[in-house]
Amino acid sequence: MTQAEKKEETKDKNKKVRTITDHAGNEIEVPEKV
Repeated sequence: MTQAEKKEETKDKNKKVRTITDHAGNEIEVPEKV
């Protein structure tokens, strides 16, 4: 795993994001409501 990948992973953990699929089948990243 590269440094960039590690950084991305950490960022994703801090920024709670969930990936949903809309009615058209598109994947959308939605910020978690706190």
